[in-house]
Amino acid sequence: MDDHAVALLTILFAACCLLGLSPTRRMLARSFPAQAQMLAHVDRGILVVTGVLLVGLGSIGMPYIIPTGSMIPTLAVGDVILVDRTAYGIRLPWGQRLTLGNAPARGDVVVFRFPGYQCGIGDQKVRSGDETCMQSDKPVPPENWVKRVIGVPGDRVVMRGDALVINDTPVATTNLGAYHGDPSQPDDRTLLAHGAQLWEEHLPGRHHRIATMTGYHTADPVPGDTVPAILPPDCYFVMGDDRHNSIDSRWWGCVTRAAIVGRAVRVMFSWARVPSGASRVWLPIR
Repeated sequence: MDDHAVALLTILFAACCLLGLSPTRRMLARSFPAQAQMLAHVDRGILVVTGVLLVGLGSIGMPYIIPTGSMIPTLAVGDVILVDRTAYGIRLPWGQRLTLGNAPARGDVVVFRFPGYQCGIGDQKVRSGDETCMQSDKPVPPENWVKRVIGVPGDRVVMRGDALVINDTPVATTNLGAYHGDPSQPDDRTLLAHGAQLWEEHLPGRHHRIATMTGYHTADPVPGDTVPAILPPDCYFVMGDDRHNSIDSRWWGCVTRAAIVGRAVRVMFSWARVPSGASRVWLPIR
């Protein structure tokens, strides 16, 4: 749930609470005697609905629609996923953390607040909404993004091309053959045009699929200007599963735990066209 939805629900909830106060009810009864009882019933109904939505969507779980193909083949454009907001601790709908909970782990698919691009100004680095850093003071848009956690604080992450090494151990991959997608979809067309290959990536204790395209949209090597040799405290290195079509930590650096909204656990349903005809209803995300 984004800031606009939280703000709207908060205003509605506060307005209903105000209407429920005795002085307000007496004033309404004097001004609108015929409608006072109906207004009281409506107020209670809206109060309950907004309260449930605030707690449910803001603190327990929320839907999120996948807007881009950066998580292909795990997630398709148009997938509606369920985000567990309690996975890493309980928060109030307005962001304040009540409990710590478990830390994000390698392999988790997470939804997080986009931190912005790192731009150098003299000896300092600032976060900007401008990828080119030509307008370093451009505000960072309040957007939720989804990627996979690859490195956690204390990890030594090295990446040269498609070769990933974590803590001096190369991450093994198994080739699964060519990617077969829907040519009518822009992201799939890009993958098909560049001869994309599917791989099973074997993170420590977690296996998942990724897609690669030779020579397309190559990121800077890691470590580099945006990612240190050893991930510092509160630094999570994330990448998209569509490795050559994802703007992620390789481009703008770490995600902090405070910025992580929750863990993506299931595809509830999908608006995406699936050429194989396979169902994308209530699928676990791995």
